[in-house]
Amino acid sequence: MKVFYPSCNYAIASRENAKKLRAIMKEKMDVAGCCLYDKRDPKDVVGVYMCQHCRETIETKMPTLSLWEYLLEIEYPFPQYNHTKMVLQDCWRDRNHPEIHDAVREILHRMQIDVVEMKYNRQNARFCGTLHYETDNAELHQRISQYPNTKISDLPEELQCALMQDNFRDVDPDLTIIVDCNRCKKGVELAGRKAEHLMDLILTNNAQED
Repeated sequence: MKVFYPSCNYAIASRENAKKLRAIMKEKMDVAGCCLYDKRDPKDVVGVYMCQHCRETIETKMPTLSLWEYLLEIEYPFPQYNHTKMVLQDCWRDRNHPEIHDAVREILHRMQIDVVEMKYNRQNARFCGTLHYETDNAELHQRISQYPNTKISDLPEELQCALMQDNFRDVDPDLTIIVDCNRCKKGVELAGRKAEHLMDLILTNNAQED
């Protein structure tokens, strides 16, 4: 039996699309509440998730399947973007999940989005917004060293912005950056770049028809 675990953070960031997604998934399977407080018996349950935090919460209790893989399984009618070029940001928390890398790219291919790969992608990803970022910028390392044992999200806002901008220094500023992680989206926006969550692209009403 499959159970969908919706993302609380996605619901906050994209309320209307989160409602659409919940309605779609309720036609397919049971929809859980927050993964942190779900008390169902995990026996014979496969948890379908879209959020890295949800995965980390439920994967110790049950087998999991990403929403991206599931949508490919059911051959969801993806909208078409007529070969619009966009940059793909892989999440650091997915670095050990090649099945997600492959599923996301297949979805983008089916939506006719031409993907621009970042230098540090797939298993080499080093970015998850203000949760995690590994920089090779010596000046930023020096500045960060002034705040030992401090989370990125607790650094001065100006320094957070500088870190986020550093991650996209080689990315065309005119291109939209696709993410499948809520924390990554916040990081992209903190860098002053345009970000689109993959789920928003899937559920949009503005995609171009062939």
